[in-house]
Amino acid sequence: MSELLEQLRVWAREAAETIGCELVELSLGRTGASRFIHVVVDRPAPPPGDGEEAETAPQRLPARRFKPGKGPKGPQWRAGKPLRGVTAGDCQAISRQLNGLILMHEALPESYRLEVASPGEERPLRLPEDAMRFMGRRVMAQLAEPLPGPAPEHRRRFTGWLREADSERLTLELSDGSVVLLPLTAIVKARLHKID
Repeated sequence: MSELLEQLRVWAREAAETIGCELVELSLGRTGASRFIHVVVDRPAPPPGDGEEAETAPQRLPARRFKPGKGPKGPQWRAGKPLRGVTAGDCQAISRQLNGLILMHEALPESYRLEVASPGEERPLRLPEDAMRFMGRRVMAQLAEPLPGPAPEHRRRFTGWLREADSERLTLELSDGSVVLLPLTAIVKARLHKID
């Protein structure tokens, strides 16, 4: 299965890169008699000062009114705000290309469900690769074991602003102003954390 998973990741990464996206994560699982493939892709931020800002200027939606709790949700649907990130068309293009490769190579002899999605507001982070890109953003990190020491550090889950990162650890500033150093080897899951 790990060989199949690696091959699916290679194909998904290639499919995403052909339209200017990046593979965030891919998981392979089973529901009943069929398999599912869940692919998460994102559009990487352009490097600062690369001269593409004018060409990739965000589109604007016409102002629309929605009653509270009604109508489209999410950052791409807020009236007058720029469209950003991965579109439904991007997901469809990646899905078509990946599905074609799976069928062509007969990689999965059984039925399967393929889902391609954007990461949403609480994007999973690949560490240390994503650390510099999301510096200053609010992050939730979960550790395999609690950090040794007195409270509040003696816990497994930390949410705070990403202040520093290197190849060995992340530095988070917690809401109370305290700073915690988290070893990368101890982090089992990390994601962006939206502010309520």
